[in-house]
Amino acid sequence: MTAITFNQVPHNIEAEQSVIGSLLVDPQGDNCQQVIVNLSPDVFYQRAHRIIFEKIKTLNSQGLPIDIITVTSEIEKSGDINTAGGFAYLAEISHRTPSAANINAYARMVRDKGVERLAINKTAEIQRLFTTPGNIGLDEKINIAQMLFTQFIDNSKNNGKSGLTNISDILIDWFNDVDDRFNHPDKHTGLKTGMNFLDEMLAPKYIVKGSLFVIGARPKMGKTTVLTELAKNVSRNGLPVALFSMEMTNNQMAERMISQQSGVDTSTLYGGTNDEYEWHLIGKAINDLKDENNIWVDDTSGMTLSHIQSECRKLKQKVGEIGFIGIDHEFRTGL
Repeated sequence: MTAITFNQVPHNIEAEQSVIGSLLVDPQGDNCQQVIVNLSPDVFYQRAHRIIFEKIKTLNSQGLPIDIITVTSEIEKSGDINTAGGFAYLAEISHRTPSAANINAYARMVRDKGVERLAINKTAEIQRLFTTPGNIGLDEKINIAQMLFTQFIDNSKNNGKSGLTNISDILIDWFNDVDDRFNHPDKHTGLKTGMNFLDEMLAPKYIVKGSLFVIGARPKMGKTTVLTELAKNVSRNGLPVALFSMEMTNNQMAERMISQQSGVDTSTLYGGTNDEYEWHLIGKAINDLKDENNIWVDDTSGMTLSHIQSECRKLKQKVGEIGFIGIDHEFRTGL
């Protein structure tokens, strides 16, 4: 009878050894350099392999040679020689890896197992959250669970990188990002507002993806108009938009967007109009907004930051990516 082991922690020791062996064989190869930059030590299951990979990344960031001798020296300096195995273990791994040609495949295996372990850890945290007695309410528990799940999703898309990062690693990522900007400029173009005068001021960066953009002005100066115009423009480019309003109801937000889309003043919708052309413009604006079908609006009373985060997580799970998150709220400084 074949014995079956249940609940084994996902890992692939051979793939981890092959990644390290490849880096010792051809550390300056393009594929190896890509793995050094993009892979996190945390995705390695065996502690010895995490230590070895950390030392390789350190040597690489300092522009020093990477081989069995230099890596062993770094391990000795940190006092981890007994844990990491030292020269003999590195020589054995290197000998088992005659070529670095398949390092991307090995690295993908290591990363995938690391993501699976992270999923198990996050699931265990969520289970403890709901089974451990405490004073946390159900809504807050759900928000925390969604946050933990989002952390897992973001981490899995970011090659296991999270938390504090050394500046040397950030500089390498930044340089690669700049290089990619020149090679694929369209991919890195920021969001445009749809208002020519404002886009000219923001060019060539426009609104950089992932940035916080604050619109400040006195009351009744058109802040909401700028917000909804920006939302419509992002939506027209095929990206989902989430709008949270603490100043207007959903119907008022929709009315504002219909007015902007049609060019018909909102007062017309209260005073009445017999102009067939205006009604035609209003009808066309409604159909255009319905066809785009990627704008979500929330006017929940007493809205909190936790509520906004929770709704954005749910929307992200539904659509995969959110192009723009807008919050319409009047802050009073007391001046």
